[in-house]
Amino acid sequence: MIFNKPLEEINASDILHLINIKYPENTNLDYKRELRLDTEYAKHDFVNDICAFANTDGGDLLIGISEFDGEPSKVYGIRYASLTWKNADDYTKAVIDMARVYSEPNVPDINVRTLKVLDKTVMIIRVLKSYTGPHCHRGDNRFYVRVGNKKDLMDYNEIKNHFLNQEKNLNQITEFIKERTSNMYVGTNFAGMSDYPTFAMFFIPHDSFNFGKSLPVSKYTDLTAPYVIAQTEPLNYTRINIDGLLYHDVMKRGNYTLYYKNGIIESASTECFDLAHKSIDLARLTGVTLEITHHFFDYLKCRKCRNVYVVAAIINAKRYVLGNEPNCEPLDRDLIVTQPVVISTPSDESTLKPVFTELMSAFGYAHALLKYPSKPTITL
Repeated sequence: MIFNKPLEEINASDILHLINIKYPENTNLDYKRELRLDTEYAKHDFVNDICAFANTDGGDLLIGISEFDGEPSKVYGIRYASLTWKNADDYTKAVIDMARVYSEPNVPDINVRTLKVLDKTVMIIRVLKSYTGPHCHRGDNRFYVRVGNKKDLMDYNEIKNHFLNQEKNLNQITEFIKERTSNMYVGTNFAGMSDYPTFAMFFIPHDSFNFGKSLPVSKYTDLTAPYVIAQTEPLNYTRINIDGLLYHDVMKRGNYTLYYKNGIIESASTECFDLAHKSIDLARLTGVTLEITHHFFDYLKCRKCRNVYVVAAIINAKRYVLGNEPNCEPLDRDLIVTQPVVISTPSDESTLKPVFTELMSAFGYAHALLKYPSKPTITL
């Protein structure tokens, strides 16, 4: 990104500085005097711009800045009177919806901010590099990348390499999850809980399997609130092992969180299960899963990890049901593992909808079910 700071910290002085020094457009920066989105061509061109940034290294689009020959000349501002949308909130929503809905696959990480510069409104659209592409306009088979200060069509080899790299990454993640859940199932992991039903979640940064990717254990010493799935108290035992740093509850068998050296987080617990009635507490599973996800994403954000694959698993719970939920089918197998889902920033329960939907399908439901204490079950 051209601004070496979070989007929310960019101010008017930063924008004016770019204009004063005539900072030119480049691979990561594009100026646009206006963004109308009122013709099919304009919509198509905008989505291609977003895809080009996502397919390359990400970047910032500055809307409301006039440019001449690739250099910023003045603050033009967004003029809502000439647009379909008459205020910043509606326009911002339209921009985000347009970029996400009309990109395929959907560009996962687009953030927008408006701010006042010389009493005029300027919009910053920040697109992060995507690891789920390549992306193109929906219905269009052309893929773009940023080359200098322009977008350019990807050639055959570039497209092929994008797809091959994505497939390789997913295969590595799948093999890792298969190994870890199999170890939990047979009880050969360090927790030794083969007799216990277990719920586990894995948070896997996109670059975890890059050669040489390793964080020294000292990087984890600032973890002040390590949590485990379905448990709201910090864990009481810490040790370094060959994988990274392990937080373990020695009083409750099977509850742990492991921070791997390559950035992966694995958290597991037996606390959601009623062994006597062979049931799972959906309210506890829902609330704490969301809480833990936000906690771990806060941690990963500090480590500058954005695109993260999330996987959930239910292990050793064959014939278990979801408490007293109606029309619930018992689990028909001992190992339930969801497909990896890419999440950039969890905002609410809908962010985890693909994960919950797949988990609930194991109980015979077609939709995700979420439940909170003293509230009715939510269907997403």
